[in-house]
Amino acid sequence: MTKSDLLDWVAAHGCTIEPLSEARARVLRIKNPSNGGTAWVDLPINDRQMRDYSVFKMCYGLGIPIPDCTEYMRGVDDHIHGRD
Repeated sequence: MTKSDLLDWVAAHGCTIEPLSEARARVLRIKNPSNGGTAWVDLPINDRQMRDYSVFKMCYGLGIPIPDCTEYMRGVDDHIHGRD
């Protein structure tokens, strides 16, 4: 999943995307207004692939559905956090 795909995904699930202050102009904040979840994405937004685990953790932290292409990371996350 690319950064632009991720932003489309989070926007489709009701999250807001906003730039941070001038001092941090190279970062976007993603917020889920329904539960207060927050994530950050560095600019530029392009077609470069993001790591699947990063996409998984952002979506998990925002409380939105996990994209099918990163669902397999749930097992990795469980192993990292000793839930297996």
